[in-house]
Amino acid sequence: MTVRRGGGGDLRLDLRADLAIRLAEVDGRALSSLAREEKDPRPGIARYRFPVLPGSGDASVVVAWGGTIREDVRKAGDLAFVAGDHSRGTISPAGTFLTDATGWLPLDGSMAAASVRATVPEGWTVATQGGVPTATTAEGRTTFDFPPGIPCDGLWLQAGKWRVERRTVRGGVSAGTFLSEGNTGLSGLLLDSVEEYLALYERVLGPYPHAKFDIVENFFTTGYGMPAATLLGGDVIQHIGMMAGRSGGRIPPGYIDHELVHCWWGNGVFVDYDSGNWCEALTSYCSNYLRKEWESAEEGAKHRRGTRARYAARVSAAKDYPLRRFTGKTEDFENDIGYGKGSMVFHRIRRAVGDDAFFGALRDVVKEFTGRRASWDDLRQAFERRGGRQLKAHLDQYLDRTGAPVVLLEGAAAAADAEGWQVTGAILQRGEPWFLTLPLVVETAAGRETTTVDVSGERTPFSVRTRSLPLRVLLDPDSECWRGYAPGEAPAMLDATLQDPAGVVFTVSAGGKEPFLPVTEALRQRQGVREGTAGGAEGASSRLLLRVGDPGTLADLLPLGSPVKPVPGGVSVGGQSFRGEDVAVLASFRPAAGSPAAGARSCTLYWGASPAALSSARRVFFYGGDGVVVFRAGRPVLRLEPEGDESTRAALLEGLFPGVDAGRSLALVEALCAKEVEGRLAGSVEGAKAGKLLAGALVEDGHAVRVQEFSFEVPTWDGTPSCDGP
Repeated sequence: MTVRRGGGGDLRLDLRADLAIRLAEVDGRALSSLAREEKDPRPGIARYRFPVLPGSGDASVVVAWGGTIREDVRKAGDLAFVAGDHSRGTISPAGTFLTDATGWLPLDGSMAAASVRATVPEGWTVATQGGVPTATTAEGRTTFDFPPGIPCDGLWLQAGKWRVERRTVRGGVSAGTFLSEGNTGLSGLLLDSVEEYLALYERVLGPYPHAKFDIVENFFTTGYGMPAATLLGGDVIQHIGMMAGRSGGRIPPGYIDHELVHCWWGNGVFVDYDSGNWCEALTSYCSNYLRKEWESAEEGAKHRRGTRARYAARVSAAKDYPLRRFTGKTEDFENDIGYGKGSMVFHRIRRAVGDDAFFGALRDVVKEFTGRRASWDDLRQAFERRGGRQLKAHLDQYLDRTGAPVVLLEGAAAAADAEGWQVTGAILQRGEPWFLTLPLVVETAAGRETTTVDVSGERTPFSVRTRSLPLRVLLDPDSECWRGYAPGEAPAMLDATLQDPAGVVFTVSAGGKEPFLPVTEALRQRQGVREGTAGGAEGASSRLLLRVGDPGTLADLLPLGSPVKPVPGGVSVGGQSFRGEDVAVLASFRPAAGSPAAGARSCTLYWGASPAALSSARRVFFYGGDGVVVFRAGRPVLRLEPEGDESTRAALLEGLFPGVDAGRSLALVEALCAKEVEGRLAGSVEGAKAGKLLAGALVEDGHAVRVQEFSFEVPTWDGTPSCDGP
């Protein structure tokens, strides 16, 4: 290696302690011995000192070392994918996996470009960073020579038996796949996606920093981004192919695009970890989030709402820590800090400076810092230069404070005047105030009218004029801002159920335990989860109800107003009917007052019409952020977003029309939704009861009620209530 000599002194190189240094030279002078520091930089890694004489020019350091690297792969026990399986490194017949964490070569942690020569048995292939290699084979061995790429903060290498396919794409970049025989059929799909994403992101982020991008199949479950590559487990690649099949042949956001964007953020512009890891947040924002926003404004809003909801569900106050302290994820909840909350911070910056300044600043950072380390402050200064405004006070609160601001509406009212309508009220903050810029939406008879309100104190009054009749006030309905929820208003979903600090109790219907074994076995490995008995008194613990069979048994489990309703032979969800032995439903809800689970944070029902409908039960944990999911033959066919945030919505009709009592109207609606009037079919007993309720309410308001009898014919029908006809 070549190092800058400077004023001389010791060059400190880190290497695995179980590897033997066989040769050490500095400027052609052999070192008979090396000093090892008493304190190891991390477990299993030794630090050696190489004396370098002062002078001008560069010094040459030669090191030869050897030994055996064979660490077992530790399987992940997470309910859903977090970081995959783990190994610090191994050289085995199954494959070679070497990364910075392995300590497989002596490095000092500085940025450096590396030329790599690797020799493997004939039939094997090598993947690493740098340029596209040349290969020569002789005497049963193949040697790969990789030209250097950009300076990086480490060096990874993988070797295995793969089918390799390459194509040259935009800007002369080489895209490659390294796949096992069973996955080679996905090569075209993967290469097409790389070609598409490169064209897309070069327009946004600037030129791609590497000579190639390779999709390398790992021999255990991983989802790693590396300089010039991604290392994906074979099962992950199969999952991507399955998801693409369900999405019309296109890979959904958050898979290949996320790893490719890492070649700009984290593996192109590197992270100054002393100031915190910003790259996961920015990569998530540019890939997982922007792809949704580009699809539609509503998909973008849904993604932002989901980010807030998952954080509220999975990050307890006891686990939370400031974003600036995030360096990487090892537990599921850290995803919601470093990736989720962090991505919303970049959305906040973008709203503050505007699109042109935001994306221009990102291109500036790529141009200035490719092959170098950058900090949160470096990024902030780039946004400030482009946006022409100071961001430190606003950004620091998100980096240094835990949690999220909680806002709610107070006293929203409307009054008519000669020019239209005046809507007034106040925005309250719970706890220590944050600096916020919140969208305030007034729904009127003619549509939505939006303004923004700067909020920095405990109470901020607002006054908005509208030309049309105002109906509702909505505070940040599309979750443009990073914020939390008022107590009891976080959306109900499986993640909220499983992460309840008060514990989780799951119950399984009698005779239906076997189909749920993949779920219950996983649950028993989690702390705070225990099995209960159906109908048992379980206190304030959240509930997971596992049921199979007759949908009629669900009526007593689902709360009033649930979008899921049992019907003969199946369920109705949001007005759509799903019948058949292959139907399953995952639905979460807040327990109603007076129910056995009252006081619990969340309840989740997982029901299948038959054991066969639950054949993919193990995958249910991947839908932890949904409100309702309907499965058919194990595949999701309908997904509904969970709802929350009641305190950020206010109806105005009661103030506009004093004769309308919102509480009384709600009570009437609840009465009409009661089980004794369910269906309310014409000519039925339930219909007659509903008619009497409505007539009584009208009479109380001073109206005369006259009932007129009528009749009509209907075709043959099984009596099931349905919105889509008999």
